[in-house]
Amino acid sequence: MILEDFLSWHDGIKAQIGTVTALMVKPLIDEPELMIKQLELVESWNTRVGFLLADANGYLDRATLELRPEKGDMSEGYLKAVTEASTSTVRVVRDKLESLANCIKQRLILGESMLAYHRQFSEHKEREAL
Repeated sequence: MILEDFLSWHDGIKAQIGTVTALMVKPLIDEPELMIKQLELVESWNTRVGFLLADANGYLDRATLELRPEKGDMSEGYLKAVTEASTSTVRVVRDKLESLANCIKQRLILGESMLAYHRQFSEHKEREAL
């Protein structure tokens, strides 16, 4: 049941994951004004990816509980391995969303650094021109 619900949810967000992934693989543009627009687009996905990550974590928690087998005579290590294997589909999506959330944060930090460099460089050029 939980995996069916998860797969249905995942089908509904695949396009969004693809859109964000495509944004993350594009290098930042050197032109400051265009870079700002590019960063605004990346930043606009920050909250959405965070919400999707929270949903994925919820699915993983529920799947872990629902798909955990009875202990029986299994060792704790084997029980953990079986549970992780049965929830791996959910974990993969959760890990991808976590990676995208981190990529967004790093992209924004990089963009801020590059914009600061551009400001500093342009101020230096203006002083030299005087």
